[in-house]
Amino acid sequence: MNVIYIVGPTLLIAVVLAAVWLDRRNVPVALGAGILFGRDGTR
Repeated sequence: MNVIYIVGPTLLIAVVLAAVWLDRRNVPVALGAGILFGRDGTR
């Protein structure tokens, strides 16, 4: 149960940092998420 208190905030921080990083490179966040989590994104 304590894992939720570690994973939740870590995931939230990662999403915010990814949004800032993608915004600086003029990439829409939805496109960046699609590339990362898409079928061919992690190969």
